Amino acid sequence: MIHLVKRFEGAVLALVGDGPIKQRLGYAYSRYLDGLYPDDLPDPVRERYEALHTAMHRAAPIGKGGRLKASIQKMSFAEASHYAGKVVEVYAELVRCVEREPLKIVRSDEAPREPEPQRAVEPQRASAGRS
Repeated sequence: MIHLVKRFEGAVLALVGDGPIKQRLGYAYSRYLDGLYPDDLPDPVRERYEALHTAMHRAAPIGKGGRLKASIQKMSFAEASHYAGKVVEVYAELVRCVEREPLKIVRSDEAPREPEPQRAVEPQRASAGRS
């Protein structure tokens, strides 16, 4: 799940940068979230991400721009802000999920190896030379 947190973290950082909200949303989604599908996310965030994913792909492509670009162009600034907020919400919930995730104990069938004895290293003596 850490890889999902990293992707959403990148998207959030892109959203808080400079520029118009639609431009930031388009960059954040295309760079970090495009290619994720709702089934890729855990249950607590799946519905919220599905709404975001649907919104980012609802418009028919215009020219060479693709669905994402067309969908964002058709959004109002208020809608773009709303969906930017959804990215932040999903990120925050993913972080909470990771914090609640129990630690996994990894067991090895091999007996632990004995540490190798360390050899004492004698300090090197500086030779005094005369000139």
